[in-house]
Amino acid sequence: MTGVQTCALPILYFDFEEGKGLPDHVHNGYASIFIYDGKVQIAFESGEKFELNKGGYLAFDARVKHNVIAEIQSKVLVTISESLK
Repeated sequence: MTGVQTCALPILYFDFEEGKGLPDHVHNGYASIFIYDGKVQIAFESGEKFELNKGGYLAFDARVKHNVIAEIQSKVLVTISESLK
C-alpha cells in the first residue's frame, strides 16, 4: 500500500495479488474505489456485491461493513472522506 494525504482526503494505492485484498472493515465516512488495472469484487454486509473491472469506479457509504478482494492481480486507488461527525 502506498498513500498520500491531499487536503482531508487520503488516496491509497494498492497492488493486490489474486485472492488478496482488504478484509471486512468500516470507515466513519464515504469512500470511492477506482480500478486502475485488474478485477475486484467489493461486498457489503447488506448483501450487495459489485464486480469492478479495469476502469471501474464505485463511490459508497463506507460506514457499511465491506471488503475488497482481487479476482486477478489488481491495481486499485481508494479515496476515503474525512470522518463524519
